[in-house]
Amino acid sequence: MPLYRFTINTGGIIDEVKLHLPSDGAAIREAKKAFAEAAFEELMTTANLGRGDVAMAMRVQAATGIIFDATLTFACGPVGD
Repeated sequence: MPLYRFTINTGGIIDEVKLHLPSDGAAIREAKKAFAEAAFEELMTTANLGRGDVAMAMRVQAATGIIFDATLTFACGPVGD
């Protein structure tokens, strides 16, 4: 099975994981799930701390090159401030 490198950057904290998956499609599905989970976790952490801006990025690289690249930014805080 091909090896894929997943890199996620959540506000300057960079995590990298390498996984063997059967295809590019499977790697992209895993990337979307992982990115959604990381975004939810980041939102909950930021919301618990009050307000803040969040910027995240994820990239998946195969032997042939980058197959998935995503960015997400959001702000959260109390309404009416």
